[in-house]
Amino acid sequence: MSEFSNLLSELIQSENINVASLTRYCGLDRSTMYKLINGKRSPASRELVQKIAEFIHLNPWERQRLMEAYNLTRLGPETYYQRRDILQFILNLNEFRKRPALPEDSVPEKFSGLRGDAVPLSGRLQVSAAVHSIFRQAAASDSSRNEIGILAQPELLKSLNLLPVLTGTGNNLKVQHIICLNSTPPAVPPRYNYNLQGLGGIVAFFGTGCQYEPFYYYDHLENHDSSFHLMSCLFLSEEGAVLCSTDLSDGYFFRSGEMTAPLRQHFQKLLSLARPMVLSFRSSQLFQLEQMPQLVSKSRDAFSLSYAPCLGSCLTPELLDKYLCGNLPERESLLERLTAYLGTSVWTHNYFSGEGLEQFMKTGQIPELPAELFGPLEPGDRIRLLRQYAELQNSGLDIRMYGGYLNQYPPNFHLLSGSNLGYMLFIDPSGRCSCLILEEANLIRAFFDFSSSLAEMELLASAQETHGALQRVLDTFGG
Repeated sequence: MSEFSNLLSELIQSENINVASLTRYCGLDRSTMYKLINGKRSPASRELVQKIAEFIHLNPWERQRLMEAYNLTRLGPETYYQRRDILQFILNLNEFRKRPALPEDSVPEKFSGLRGDAVPLSGRLQVSAAVHSIFRQAAASDSSRNEIGILAQPELLKSLNLLPVLTGTGNNLKVQHIICLNSTPPAVPPRYNYNLQGLGGIVAFFGTGCQYEPFYYYDHLENHDSSFHLMSCLFLSEEGAVLCSTDLSDGYFFRSGEMTAPLRQHFQKLLSLARPMVLSFRSSQLFQLEQMPQLVSKSRDAFSLSYAPCLGSCLTPELLDKYLCGNLPERESLLERLTAYLGTSVWTHNYFSGEGLEQFMKTGQIPELPAELFGPLEPGDRIRLLRQYAELQNSGLDIRMYGGYLNQYPPNFHLLSGSNLGYMLFIDPSGRCSCLILEEANLIRAFFDFSSSLAEMELLASAQETHGALQRVLDTFGG
């Protein structure tokens, strides 16, 4: 039996459905229908599933359940749940990037219990206070070698509420974070992609201002989190070290160099065995003008997912010169680099939201160009640029608007995905950009599978619908 056949059998029994009548309505023979009910065959199409739903008179929630069971059976659990989790990752990005405030009384400014070179810690409050103590001292230090080492899972950092401590620390603080990624998908429900959740758990740290560098290694996560592992989490700085259990129930605080030196050596050994999870660039100008052409050369058949349409490739040298800020140092050289960069940004598949399209027409700001370099377009130039963009559909490019859940695509996120390419651009409320290149192969494959399956998942409008929407916007704003 499959997920679909189990649910179909349940609905037939609960609604007292005549199978012969259902078979005739769907245009099937008796043998095929019973194979569907018994799980020996999957529905041939979504249209057949919709016909079954119509005959049984399912409400919207039941219809969605039946369609999800069909997709789960057709794709298999691993692919189905992976696509679902990536969709949730994108839609929940604003939640991932929230920076919780640090209540004044949540963790003492100075932990009075930290006396001596090796102090046992008992209970979550003491462990949390010890970790916060060394983080705050490191964040306030003006030492040239100002580094923090972390060996802990992302969810532990969230429970410790470390994000506010690191926010605004400045580029002189380097945080190296080793994370365990799951080597096998979960075998039983609830199935979710832990590695994707891990990526979501660290996204906000790239916007804190410090040099945040995540690394990864593989293990069976169930074994990694076992309570039989003694003190498997480590927080390390020049001021001291905290070694603690994964549930923060107990640990030790070490202060002296004699005590922390072996832990520092062990962390460096682990760091040499781990691999970078992402490469990050805090300057959008540096990344886009220098790194993007090299990155794009890896995958020409890339999928670009963004809030607004990617219009940069339609900019002429005259428009670039007109809107590039006039008081920039080495402006002519920068203009040449911008022209070369935009020549690489013609994506085979370009997907965007209707809301983002209207936002461009109202503001004239092109999201993929740094706002500190490039001014907003005048209304007439917006119209001309969008008309040129609409004509790209006729040249064979896959230009589509989102449909379904992706209509809620976040305005501060751009994803570029290829078979061997994964790039993310996050923009915080102040306009500062964080550019990430995915390095972990399974995450790259997962995002590419998702991006290349949007039409199949009914998360895109048709090319005709997109063309109609572009024309309506042009008519509205063009007068």
